[in-house]
Amino acid sequence: MDTMIDLHCDTISRLKEGETLLHDNLSVDVEKMEKNHKSTSCFAMFVMKSEVKSPWTRVNELHDRFKTEMEKCSGRIRQVRTV
Repeated sequence: MDTMIDLHCDTISRLKEGETLLHDNLSVDVEKMEKNHKSTSCFAMFVMKSEVKSPWTRVNELHDRFKTEMEKCSGRIRQVRTV
């Protein structure tokens, strides 16, 4: 497979209870990215403002989930914070 760069990945926002970033039924997970060997994904914390009471609270919940998922997959995936 060719190098993949996904600049808007909604996986974190769409993970359901019991699913993990390591393996899910969505388009992007760590196992799929490892098969590609050269993957970059910008994980988006998408919140539909009209569907939640507090968008700020929801985005913080998503960010906490993102950090938890990154810890679970440490050694297999890492967050790039600079270019």
